[in-house]
Parts: sequence; structure tokens; C-alpha cells
Amino acid sequence: MTVIRPYADPDFEEVHAIINEAAQAYRGAIPADRWHEPYMPPEDLRREIASGVRFSVLEEGGRIIGAMGVQRVRDATLIRHAYVRKLAQGKGVGGALIDHLLENSPRPVMVGTWAAAQWAIRFYERHGFRLAPQEERDRLLTTYWTIPDRQREASVVLVLEEGHGVDKPITFGEIDSFITMLLAACEDRGMNDTLEMLLSQPDAVRKSVVSRLLDRLRETGGPQSLIEALTCLLDDQVAEKAYEVIFKCARTLKEAKR
Repeated sequence: MTVIRPYADPDFEEVHAIINEAAQAYRGAIPADRWHEPYMPPEDLRREIASGVRFSVLEEGGRIIGAMGVQRVRDATLIRHAYVRKLAQGKGVGGALIDHLLENSPRPVMVGTWAAAQWAIRFYERHGFRLAPQEERDRLLTTYWTIPDRQREASVVLVLEEGHGVDKPITFGEIDSFITMLLAACEDRGMNDTLEMLLSQPDAVRKSVVSRLLDRLRETGGPQSLIEALTCLLDDQVAEKAYEVIFKCARTLKEAKR
């Protein structure tokens, strides 16, 4: 079972280990004079938590496999220390965590990362963040972060502003293509099984999977009707109603097979 929950004190050792394990991916992207072992000593993590960084953790089978923090600074929310265990990377854990945090974070939301970490920049851009130009970056780093000049030179800032993020439909049945997809699922066992499996996942996991599918469809120029249909599944109430429809269809298909 996958659960996203707030960090608790007994999680310290696991979260500390995840940060330092996952930070190895940044070796080479972080300037040599800023890299050290361990990347985050335990006293630094304690200091971050004491300064107001609020972590959320994603558990799978009772084991923490990802952690991500937010910190309110002035009039903005900062994403802080986003890390996923090496074996769980590329499986939607980071996407599930950031979607969860963005649902409850006042805008603007900002994140700083290393300029050479292109994979991290692309990850945030997929979730609606824009890369701040240099002049804006310098102003934001001065206003919202306290970091050495050398780190400032090698960093970028990405911004998610008011009104940006995951788009959701207003009401169930608003988009015709979504209804068409459900009707097709009622007639196709394979499609029905796929949707039932997707819709039975925890909300955070479902949203992460759908977001990745949408990213891929947009990048490859997928059909707009399919993009609109899948976008509906980002809405919790729509997904719940869709699951009811798919479940009923599955029973009908099984009875017809007899």
C-alpha cells in the first residue's frame, strides 16, 4: 500500500539516508568545491527541520521511499530537499510527492536546483514550473535563500505562479471525450481492466501516473481528445465516479462472458 503522510521524528534516520543516497545522482552536477561526503550531515538536516522545512514522506509497504519538503519564506513556498530512493526512481514517486505538496501550497511556489542538473529542471518543468531568467534568478535567490555566492552562481530557480499547475475539469461529464472513453471501456475488456487498475490506485499515485502519460502525449503530439479525457482523471471526484462506472462495466462484461 502506498501512503503519503507528514514526516515524524522517528523517520529521521530513513529520510537522512534517502537524501544522501539520492544525492549521489548530483555528483558531477554539483561543483567539486561544493560537494562533500556525506552530502547532508545529520546536523544539517536537523537544522533544516528546525528552521521550518516541513517534510512529507511516501511510504510503500511500510518503508519510506521518497521525501520532499516545503518551507514558507516571506510570501512564497519553497520546495526543499526532494529525494527518492535509487531503486524507486523513475516510478512516479517524485511526481506523487510534488503533486501532493502543490495541492496544499500557496503560490508562488519556487524551487532552487543546480544548473547542471538538467533532469531535475525537466522534472519541475513537467509539473508547470518555469525557469527564471538570470536577472530574476539573482533577485529570487537573494530574497528567499541564504546560500554562499559560489552556490548562487551554479544554481537556477524555477517558479510556479498563481493559477498554474495541474488543470482540472469543473464537473463530471464536462468533456465529451471523457464520456466516450468510459463508453469504450464498457465494451473493451482490456481497456476496462487497465482503467480499473489505474483508478483503484491511491489518489497521489493515480495523479502521478496520469501526469506522466499526459507529458508523454503532449511531447509526442498525441490526440487532443485523449489528452482531454485523461486530464479528467486528475480530479478526485471525477476519478471516483469513473471507478464506479468502470466497476459496473466490469461486472457486466464478466456476466456477458458467461
